[in-house]
Amino acid sequence: MKSWVIAIACMAVAVAPASAQEAEVGEAYLAQLTRMWAQDATRDDVAELGPLLSVDATYAHPRVGAEISGRDAIVGAMGSFLGATREPRLTNAEFVVGEGIVVIGFDVAMETNGSDGWRPIQRRQVIVLRVVDGLIVRIEDYW
Repeated sequence: MKSWVIAIACMAVAVAPASAQEAEVGEAYLAQLTRMWAQDATRDDVAELGPLLSVDATYAHPRVGAEISGRDAIVGAMGSFLGATREPRLTNAEFVVGEGIVVIGFDVAMETNGSDGWRPIQRRQVIVLRVVDGLIVRIEDYW
Protein backbone atom coordinates (compact mmCIF):
# COMPACT_ATOMS: atom_id res chain seq x y z
CA MET A 1 0.00 0.00 0.00
CA LYS A 2 1.38 3.42 -0.91
CA SER A 3 2.44 5.56 2.03
CA TRP A 4 0.24 8.52 0.98
CA VAL A 5 -2.86 6.41 1.48
CA ILE A 6 -1.83 5.65 5.04
CA ALA A 7 -1.00 9.31 5.70
CA ILE A 8 -4.39 10.51 4.47
CA ALA A 9 -6.23 7.88 6.50
CA CYS A 10 -4.47 8.95 9.71
CA MET A 11 -5.27 12.67 9.46
CA ALA A 12 -7.48 14.36 12.01
CA VAL A 13 -9.90 16.54 10.09
CA ALA A 14 -12.00 19.36 11.49
CA VAL A 15 -14.65 20.67 9.09
CA ALA A 16 -16.79 23.72 9.81
CA PRO A 17 -20.43 23.62 8.67
CA ALA A 18 -20.63 24.61 5.00
CA SER A 19 -21.09 23.24 1.54
CA ALA A 20 -20.35 19.56 1.13
CA GLN A 21 -19.18 20.30 -2.42
CA GLU A 22 -16.38 22.61 -1.23
CA ALA A 23 -15.32 20.06 1.39
CA GLU A 24 -15.12 17.31 -1.23
CA VAL A 25 -13.04 19.52 -3.53
CA GLY A 26 -10.64 20.35 -0.69
CA GLU A 27 -10.21 16.73 0.32
CA ALA A 28 -9.69 15.68 -3.31
CA TYR A 29 -7.09 18.41 -3.87
CA LEU A 30 -5.09 17.45 -0.78
CA ALA A 31 -5.19 13.76 -1.71
CA GLN A 32 -4.00 14.58 -5.24
CA LEU A 33 -1.22 16.83 -3.95
CA THR A 34 -0.03 14.05 -1.67
CA ARG A 35 -0.02 11.59 -4.58
CA MET A 36 2.07 14.01 -6.65
CA TRP A 37 4.66 14.30 -3.83
CA ALA A 38 5.31 10.53 -3.88
CA GLN A 39 8.57 9.46 -5.50
CA ASP A 40 6.74 7.07 -7.81
CA ALA A 41 4.25 9.73 -8.99
CA THR A 42 3.69 9.81 -12.74
CA ARG A 43 2.45 12.33 -15.30
CA ASP A 44 -0.91 10.55 -15.06
CA ASP A 45 -1.03 11.35 -11.32
CA VAL A 46 -0.42 15.02 -12.11
CA ALA A 47 -2.98 14.99 -14.94
CA GLU A 48 -5.62 13.85 -12.44
CA LEU A 49 -5.36 17.30 -10.89
CA GLY A 50 -6.84 18.81 -14.07
CA PRO A 51 -10.50 17.86 -13.52
CA LEU A 52 -10.45 19.66 -10.14
CA LEU A 53 -9.48 22.97 -11.79
CA SER A 54 -11.43 25.47 -13.86
CA VAL A 55 -9.94 26.21 -17.28
CA ASP A 56 -8.85 29.67 -16.12
CA ALA A 57 -7.68 28.66 -12.62
CA THR A 58 -4.80 30.52 -11.00
CA TYR A 59 -2.09 29.14 -8.70
CA ALA A 60 -0.25 31.59 -6.44
CA HIS A 61 2.65 31.09 -4.05
CA PRO A 62 3.02 34.57 -2.53
CA ARG A 63 6.21 33.82 -0.56
CA VAL A 64 8.17 33.15 -3.73
CA GLY A 65 6.20 35.53 -5.96
CA ALA A 66 4.91 32.78 -8.25
CA GLU A 67 1.61 33.02 -10.09
CA ILE A 68 0.51 30.62 -12.82
CA SER A 69 -2.67 31.07 -14.83
CA GLY A 70 -4.63 28.39 -16.65
CA ARG A 71 -5.38 24.76 -15.87
CA ASP A 72 -2.92 23.36 -18.41
CA ALA A 73 -0.14 25.66 -17.20
CA ILE A 74 -0.75 24.69 -13.56
CA VAL A 75 -0.74 20.97 -14.36
CA GLY A 76 2.42 21.42 -16.44
CA ALA A 77 4.18 23.34 -13.67
CA MET A 78 3.23 20.77 -11.03
CA GLY A 79 4.51 18.03 -13.34
CA SER A 80 7.93 19.67 -13.46
CA PHE A 81 8.45 18.67 -9.81
CA LEU A 82 7.95 14.93 -10.37
CA GLY A 83 10.66 12.95 -8.61
CA ALA A 84 11.78 15.93 -6.49
CA THR A 85 10.04 14.64 -3.35
CA ARG A 86 9.35 11.32 -1.69
CA GLU A 87 7.74 9.76 1.37
CA PRO A 88 5.16 12.48 2.09
CA ARG A 89 3.59 12.26 5.53
CA LEU A 90 0.77 14.65 6.37
CA THR A 91 -0.49 15.13 9.91
CA ASN A 92 -2.66 17.55 11.86
CA ALA A 93 -4.78 18.42 8.83
CA GLU A 94 -7.57 20.87 9.46
CA PHE A 95 -10.18 21.99 6.94
CA VAL A 96 -12.20 25.16 7.36
CA VAL A 97 -14.89 25.25 4.71
CA GLY A 98 -17.17 28.13 3.77
CA GLU A 99 -19.26 29.13 0.80
CA GLY A 100 -16.81 29.14 -2.11
CA ILE A 101 -13.68 28.70 0.00
CA VAL A 102 -11.64 25.92 1.59
CA VAL A 103 -8.69 26.60 3.88
CA ILE A 104 -6.49 23.58 4.58
CA GLY A 105 -3.73 23.64 7.20
CA PHE A 106 -1.46 20.66 7.76
CA ASP A 107 2.01 19.58 8.82
CA VAL A 108 4.04 17.83 6.15
CA ALA A 109 7.26 15.87 6.41
CA MET A 110 8.96 14.49 3.32
CA GLU A 111 12.30 14.24 1.61
CA THR A 112 13.38 16.58 -1.16
CA ASN A 113 15.97 15.82 -3.82
CA GLY A 114 18.47 18.61 -4.35
CA SER A 115 22.02 19.00 -5.59
CA ASP A 116 23.26 17.47 -2.32
CA GLY A 117 20.94 14.44 -2.54
CA TRP A 118 17.88 13.56 -0.51
CA ARG A 119 17.25 15.57 2.64
CA PRO A 120 14.32 15.55 5.09
CA ILE A 121 12.12 18.61 5.51
CA GLN A 122 9.21 19.47 7.77
CA ARG A 123 6.86 22.42 7.53
CA ARG A 124 3.42 23.76 8.32
CA GLN A 125 1.54 24.48 5.12
CA VAL A 126 -1.69 26.34 4.48
CA ILE A 127 -3.60 26.17 1.20
CA VAL A 128 -6.51 28.43 0.35
CA LEU A 129 -8.82 27.19 -2.40
CA ARG A 130 -11.47 29.36 -4.04
CA VAL A 131 -14.21 27.15 -5.47
CA VAL A 132 -16.92 28.06 -7.99
CA ASP A 133 -19.44 25.53 -9.30
CA GLY A 134 -17.41 22.65 -7.85
CA LEU A 135 -14.14 23.66 -9.54
CA ILE A 136 -11.06 25.32 -8.08
CA VAL A 137 -10.61 28.80 -9.56
CA ARG A 138 -7.70 29.91 -7.35
CA ILE A 139 -5.06 28.15 -5.25
CA GLU A 140 -2.96 30.09 -2.76
CA ASP A 141 -0.11 28.09 -1.28
CA TYR A 142 1.59 29.31 1.91
CA TRP A 143 4.66 27.71 3.47
